[in-house]
Formats: sequence, structure tokens, C-alpha cells
Amino acid sequence: MAFYDALFGWVGEPTETGAGMYCHIQKLNSLEVAAMYQQGDEEKQQGVPPHWIVCFGVDSVDLSANKAGFLRGSAIVPLADVSGIGLFAVLQSP
Repeated sequence: MAFYDALFGWVGEPTETGAGMYCHIQKLNSLEVAAMYQQGDEEKQQGVPPHWIVCFGVDSVDLSANKAGFLRGSAIVPLADVSGIGLFAVLQSP
């Protein structure tokens, strides 16, 4: 995390998301601008290599997910509420 904090001027704030999972909420000028999640043991055991999932803060997750569908994107993980984080969805571009 220190590399990205230095690169972008972020301040990382560790947060537990439940079920033993952790993420770092990255802030710039007190605004949440990114999140970095720890890869889960289940993914590691399945041989999933380390990877990036880009997180964007939006005014409405519902509207953004619907718009992504209209633009022919798809939801890999439908809308969900994660403890300590809030509402999110994992979307894939067309």
C-alpha cells in the first residue's frame, strides 16, 4: 500500500469488511478515492493469481449498475451491501 500512497498522495485506512477480510480505503484530502482488498484464502487455494479490481466512488451504485447494463456491460457480482464498506457491485465492460 505504501507504494500507491506515495505515488498518488493517498492515505490508507485499514478496514475490516467482515469474515476476516480486510481492505484499505485510500483517501486523498479526506475523500475516499480507492479501495484495495486483501485476496481471500479461497481464491489463493483455487490458484487465482493476484489481480486488480478497480473501485470507483459514485453517487448512486444502483444507477451506475443499471447504466452499465444499458451500455452492454454485465454484473459479475450483483449489488451487495458489505459491512463497513457500503453498497457495491462488480461490473465488467463489454
